[in-house]
Amino acid sequence: MYYDLHNQSKLGVNSDNETAIYDSCIHWKKTHTKLYTSSEEESLRYQIYKSNILKIQDHNNRANNGEFTFVLRVNQFADLSQVEFKAIYLGTTPNKKVRNFKTLPINAVPASVDWRSSAVLEVKNQGTCGSCWAFSTVSSLEGLHAIINGSLVEFYEQELVDCSTSFGNEVQWWFDGLCLPICREERY
Repeated sequence: MYYDLHNQSKLGVNSDNETAIYDSCIHWKKTHTKLYTSSEEESLRYQIYKSNILKIQDHNNRANNGEFTFVLRVNQFADLSQVEFKAIYLGTTPNKKVRNFKTLPINAVPASVDWRSSAVLEVKNQGTCGSCWAFSTVSSLEGLHAIINGSLVEFYEQELVDCSTSFGNEVQWWFDGLCLPICREERY
């Protein structure tokens, strides 16, 4: 949850410097367009932000001492507690229904393949809409289309979400669990 703090040492952020933490929070809120509905919410979000900054600083100090091999930084989620982050972004319950898939024989598989330049588009931010399944499906279809047809085309997640009756939508174009056809993003 804690990823991107812009050079902590320059900010002088530490547990003894409330002003520096507050100033970094003001800058962070502007950067991520954060607005709160009340002074109580503002205060709560600041306390969570401060706690997360101090956790980041503690971890990074320990990383500098060789305890960890990576550093943490702040991102747009710095005003969320871990419980809130999990509830908002990791709260989707997977479908327990198991399907049987047939495997095909594989001939002459290369030792490695880097699909980044030929079959994968940039990562998209799904926000809080609970449609991770649509983003995953569309990314898979985009990659499959690129591998089969030789061109990388961006499809549109919203079309799948619109077809999903479990999300309260009424479109009935279902074929074996997949809403067809799927549009290119620029045509939707």
